[in-house]
Amino acid sequence: MGVAEFFLSACTDAAFIPVLFQVAQRRRHFELFVGILQLTSTFMYNCSSALGTSLFIHGIQWHFISDVLTLTYVCCLLVHCAGGHDENINICLRYISFTCAWIFKYRDSWDSAVWETLLISIYVAMAIYGYVSQDVNRKKQYDSGSLQIGGGIMVFGGVFLLLDFANLKDSFGLLDGCMHVAGAGAAFFMWKAVPTFDSKKNDDLPSRISTSTMFV
Repeated sequence: MGVAEFFLSACTDAAFIPVLFQVAQRRRHFELFVGILQLTSTFMYNCSSALGTSLFIHGIQWHFISDVLTLTYVCCLLVHCAGGHDENINICLRYISFTCAWIFKYRDSWDSAVWETLLISIYVAMAIYGYVSQDVNRKKQYDSGSLQIGGGIMVFGGVFLLLDFANLKDSFGLLDGCMHVAGAGAAFFMWKAVPTFDSKKNDDLPSRISTSTMFV
């Protein structure tokens, strides 16, 4: 069962790798950092669980880190889906999501998800409002097909999440594997569906600064 659990729960984390390329193409440095760290912590937790041992830190600690980063990542994805054009507002929303995810996870601990659900609900509402308030020309730039596919896969993945919450016996990690693949698929299509509307100013620093311009 340990081998089966490793492949079904740990190795399915690799499904998130193509999503990272979508994030990198949009030059979302913070989201890329969160995504890589989330993937790493989730993989370490699943390996720790499958192998029945601690990997540098206890598995439950990897689990906590993974949960915080997953919450942050989902909120950042919803900020992207909202299609906001003000870069400063979007930056603030991303850092607020990380801060709240960290604090709310401590508040909920392991026996509740009230505050975490509230955080996701707020960002979902902002994403819906952001899309609805877009003008017609901007809405045309959305890839509605990818958005619908991503939303459908997310709903499908929610079924596995509910089964997991119901403590359904799953010795092989099948539910975890299904949730990983569904979550990765939803994220991939939702990142793909929405173009980057907020311009990133001064993103590229000059490779060389002449002495004459340093003191101007």
